[in-house]
Amino acid sequence: MDSLADRLDSIRLRVQAPGSEIYADLRNRKEVSISFGESVYEWMTERTLEHLLASMGRLLYVEWIRKYRAELDESFLNAAGPETQNDRDFIAARAAMESSGRSQDGRVTLSVVGMQNLEVHIVRGTIRELNESEFAARLHEAVQDLADSYQAGIRDLKLRYFT
Repeated sequence: MDSLADRLDSIRLRVQAPGSEIYADLRNRKEVSISFGESVYEWMTERTLEHLLASMGRLLYVEWIRKYRAELDESFLNAAGPETQNDRDFIAARAAMESSGRSQDGRVTLSVVGMQNLEVHIVRGTIRELNESEFAARLHEAVQDLADSYQAGIRDLKLRYFT
C-alpha cells in the first residue's frame, strides 16, 4: 500500500478559469502549470488575468482539499484523538497566516491569507513584453515561492504549538 505522502503526491488536478479558455494543472502538491486556449493570452489585460488566476487558485485549493480529505480514511482521522486547545490554536493561526511568493523578476506576485483569498498582481506591460510560455514560467516561479513560504510558515506553527 502506498504511503499517505505518495498518495498525496499522486493527486492530479485540472481547473478552468470561469468563462475562459485558461487552464491550470496541479501535480506533486505544488507543481502548477498554466495553459491558454488559442490567442487567449494575447487578448488579455493584466487586470483580467489577475482576476482569472485568482479564481483558478481558489478552485485548485477547493479541489485539493476535497482530494486530500478523501485520501485520509476514517481510521487516520480518528487516530489523532480528541481535539486539544493547541489543535484549535494551530488551526486559527494557520487560517490567519500570511504567505506570499513572487517570480524571480518580480513581474508576478501572489499572496494569501490561510491559503485562501488568493491575490495576484501582474506588473503592467507584462503581457505585452512576455510571450505565453515566458509568462507561464514566471507564474510557476511565483507559485513555487508561495508554496515554499506557506510550508515554512506551517513548520513554524507546528513547532510553536506541538513541541
